[in-house]
Amino acid sequence: SRKQRVCGCGCRMRLRTPADIFGVDLFSCTVYNHAVHRVEIRLGLGGGSMLHENELRRFASVASGGRLVHAYCIEGADGVGKLDFALECARAVLCTGEIAPCGECDSCIKAAGGNHPDISVIVPSDSRKFISIEQLRELRRDASVVPNEGERKVYIIPNAHTLPARSQNALLKLLEEPPAAVVFFLLTSRREALLPTLRSRME
Repeated sequence: SRKQRVCGCGCRMRLRTPADIFGVDLFSCTVYNHAVHRVEIRLGLGGGSMLHENELRRFASVASGGRLVHAYCIEGADGVGKLDFALECARAVLCTGEIAPCGECDSCIKAAGGNHPDISVIVPSDSRKFISIEQLRELRRDASVVPNEGERKVYIIPNAHTLPARSQNALLKLLEEPPAAVVFFLLTSRREALLPTLRSRME
C-alpha cells in the first residue's frame, strides 16, 4: 500500500492524496492551508482532468472558506495544464455563487470568456523571452488599484522560472508587501529555478 504523506505546513496532519486514490505520481498538495501563509500546488503528469478537478475542488474549498493567501506556486511539467488550472482557480477566487466556481454568475461567465477585468495573465511583451522589469513595475502599480468588479484582483505569471534574478527580486518586493485584495499564481515547471527568497513566499 502507498505510504501516507504528511502535510508540509508543519501541522503533521496526515493527508490522503489523489496519488493514494488514483495511483499516479502526484505531489501531496498543501492547499488545505492549516494556518499557514503560503501554499504550493503541484500537478501530476498522468492524471488528466479528473485529478485537476480534484485539486480545484480543494482550492475552491479554501477560497470559499475565506482562507486565501496572497501567493500560490503551481508546479507541473510542460503541457500538464498549469495555466488552465490557474484560470479555474481565478474563477473560484472571484465567483459570487454559493459553490465556487459556479459557472453561472457574471464573474464566472466573464472569466470563462477571457474578459474578466480583474484577471490578468502576465506574459512577455513584444518579442521578449521573459517578463521585463518595466512590466513588473506596471504590475505593481496596477495591483495597488482597487479591483474593478470583484473583491480581489488575480495575476497569473506563467513560466516564472524563466525570470532572470533581477526580475525575480522585483517580484519578491511585491510579494513581501502585497496589496490586501490581490492573489498571485506563479506557474513553473522548475520550482528550483526560482530564488529561494521567492520560493519562501509560496511554500
